[in-house]
Amino acid sequence: EKDGYVSVQLGYDEAKEKNTTQPLKGHFAKANTTPKRKLVEFEQFEESLNLGDAVTVNIFNEGDFVDVVGTSKGKGFQGVVKRHGFGGVGGQTHGQHNRLRAIFLL
Repeated sequence: EKDGYVSVQLGYDEAKEKNTTQPLKGHFAKANTTPKRKLVEFEQFEESLNLGDAVTVNIFNEGDFVDVVGTSKGKGFQGVVKRHGFGGVGGQTHGQHNRLRAIFLL
């Protein structure tokens, strides 16, 4: 509410205090909670919450839809085998170019 809009900050997963910066330690101390690893802000949160309240899955009803966004692992510039699963042409083996003239194939 200080910055001209209404939002809710949710923290997830406990973090070690030694890995938390001083400003964030003060932020969590004001909310009377331990430091969290991930801190996310949501605008237009439907429920009214007080500082330090816990949010559980009970806010959802059965059949509700949830939008989830994820970031995939970066693998850099890849070749066709890893990128598209290409396996080469035909059933060729390593260096046997006269394989089709073999007697056992007749």
